[in-house]
Amino acid sequence: MKTSGAVVPTKDMRGEHENRPNTLSADQEQSVRNHIEAIPKYQSHYSRANNMNETYLNCDMSIAGLYKEYYVPWCQQQNIEPVKESAYRKIFCSEYNIGFKLPKSAHLKVWLYNLGVHDSTAGQGYMYLWIENQAKRGADEVASVIFKFLKSKSEVDHPIIYTNNCPGQNKNWLLMAFGLQLVEEKRFKTITHRFLVSGHTHLPSDRDFALIEKRHRKYAPEIYSPEGWHKIIKDANSKNSFNVTVMKQNNFFSFDPI
Repeated sequence: MKTSGAVVPTKDMRGEHENRPNTLSADQEQSVRNHIEAIPKYQSHYSRANNMNETYLNCDMSIAGLYKEYYVPWCQQQNIEPVKESAYRKIFCSEYNIGFKLPKSAHLKVWLYNLGVHDSTAGQGYMYLWIENQAKRGADEVASVIFKFLKSKSEVDHPIIYTNNCPGQNKNWLLMAFGLQLVEEKRFKTITHRFLVSGHTHLPSDRDFALIEKRHRKYAPEIYSPEGWHKIIKDANSKNSFNVTVMKQNNFFSFDPI
């Protein structure tokens, strides 16, 4: 093949077009940064010597979760057009040193106790949480939680309590005396405590705990702080969120004098 004349190469136009739909404006990029920087974070004091600049979010979070559950609603409140998730992820990963769980050097085992109460009349689950250095998990603690729950139900005259037959927590003289004391103080007219037959002890609270376990396995198989559990429990029931109470030291009582 023969050609005549000189061949002049044309300019490479890649990146020169002005109709790129995925190009972010400076304001859009800054909106992502503003949101990321507003997220509550913490720094592990166990690993500061290794990486002073790394911060952490609760381990049950993820970039996808931050985008869908927090960033998009935040943009709607601010009347800002949200960027795509891929753009949010790119800025998050390239500009910030944020982790989603504590490093291995920060692993410490601590027991978090959760006593569930299910109000069958209202269809509402209540979760009462405390850690092992606050209190144990015996009859005094069970009575303290029931006392706190019943105080919020002052309109009820004849509460009925269903539990299993665990002697250390439910089926014992302390809890019986506790119920009698409440009746003698005229807080309630009667209190009925029914124990289910062994082998047939499935209660609404068991379904509540199953939802928590499902949420735990699906979204956060490893949890490194009590606060992480608080969020898992709070979000476990998407239809009717559990009422979560973090017990304080002064919420626990000794009922031995009764």
